[in-house]
Amino acid sequence: MKVIFWGATEEVTGSLTYVEVPEGKIIVDCGLHQGKEETEKLNFRPLPSPPSEIRDVIITHAHLDHTGYLPKLVKSGFRGTIHCTPPTAKLMKIILADSAKLSEDFYNVSDVSQTLSLVKTHEWNEHFQVSGATASFVPAGHILGASSLILKSEGKRLIFSGDLGRENDPLLLPHDSAPCADAIVMESTYGGKIRKGDIEKELHSFLISVSRSSRVGIIASFAVARGQLLLYLINEFFKRHPEERVRVVIDSPMMVEANKVYKEYAHLTKSRMDLSTSLENLDSIDFKNEWDSLKKKKGPLIILSSSGMVSGGRIFRALEN
Repeated sequence: MKVIFWGATEEVTGSLTYVEVPEGKIIVDCGLHQGKEETEKLNFRPLPSPPSEIRDVIITHAHLDHTGYLPKLVKSGFRGTIHCTPPTAKLMKIILADSAKLSEDFYNVSDVSQTLSLVKTHEWNEHFQVSGATASFVPAGHILGASSLILKSEGKRLIFSGDLGRENDPLLLPHDSAPCADAIVMESTYGGKIRKGDIEKELHSFLISVSRSSRVGIIASFAVARGQLLLYLINEFFKRHPEERVRVVIDSPMMVEANKVYKEYAHLTKSRMDLSTSLENLDSIDFKNEWDSLKKKKGPLIILSSSGMVSGGRIFRALEN
């Protein structure tokens, strides 16, 4: 196997690894470079091989830094197969559709539609063929459907970690242990850090403050994965402390769509019934008149909105108000 690291090296976006095996050429993850102008220019580099010569793309999970280059690849001539797990396919549809609205000079909704037509899904631990190599996914615990990839060819076993979740995630099951391998390609953005702090304790303090001071609390959240975790933790707190319960409103159409996918695949989480309950009967804002009414409210009220990095999206109107 020949391996070329084409993205997410000495940076944290644009995950893309080019793998050449005797029977064809494969890409593992196909992410968009995001951030500063010089970083985003990397999206316009030619790949090591023309897209028309690539037979398979394997996606570890749905986040844009692992999938966002796919429509550009298809627009440039890729006509092979895109492999991922079923939840990843559903979340990828939501994420790429949203990306197309923001990247119209790069690709459009039509390119996304053509991309999704090339997707083939596989369950965890199912063996499938890619360009003559044998591949399988195992749980990575990062977001719903996230996987590590095991790739076997020429008597060698190569593992791609994808993004790994925390072993003590409140919602998702921990990642599988890696089997023996000849080489492991590992994402390592937080590899040198020990995560400190108590997520739930900090959130509970925030919820209590909103409730008791009758204020409006604004939470900036990523629409996929982080939003669902927050809604789950908020609901669990209110179940234990009903006297602190306040109205929670979602101001993110993308989060609403992601909630549907998380509810559909709740059986893949630690808390199937509790997660489903957390994602039911939630208030959401779709129309301008709903926002006009909401922005006059004084609290207690919590608005959950995107973008998670406060770099765009509806979060701005909440903050301005």
